[in-house]
Amino acid sequence: MKMFFEKELDRYQKHPDFWHPVATEHYLESDSFRGEIDCIDQLNEQVDCLLIEYKRNKNHHDEQELLFYACLLKQIGGFVQKTDYPINIKEIEIYYYETGEIIRRKIQESELDSFEEYMKSIINEIFMPNWIRKENCHILNSTCKFRRVCNCIPDGLLYSGKPQKTEE
Repeated sequence: MKMFFEKELDRYQKHPDFWHPVATEHYLESDSFRGEIDCIDQLNEQVDCLLIEYKRNKNHHDEQELLFYACLLKQIGGFVQKTDYPINIKEIEIYYYETGEIIRRKIQESELDSFEEYMKSIINEIFMPNWIRKENCHILNSTCKFRRVCNCIPDGLLYSGKPQKTEE
């Protein structure tokens, strides 16, 4: 808590006009995606904003989570809570509150477009009629996060490389 207080105090001293967040723990939903954003801070008068995620420990998907939220904001036109103006996410930040480490960087519109296409490709793959297990998948590996799901897919639904017969 002390590290977080010091971080916020520093932020207030540098930018007192933009110290209050635009949104905190804000739920968003589009036609395709939904999620809850930890914090959005305003960076300047042009309503450029910083998207913040608070994490206890590092995970290799942390930046992807922030890109996902930025895409979600873009899909809904950038409007949050009771703002009457759209916000623009220009930077992302992950604050690891157990260590006080901060990872922050700028994001480009092209990066968001690319990530959005990546997310759409995942959705399309999920809705394919047949699943393909990865060649290096070890379904018996007890550390796999998807073991319960994979074990529930009947072999008949797994893609065999041959056309599936459809019953009419």
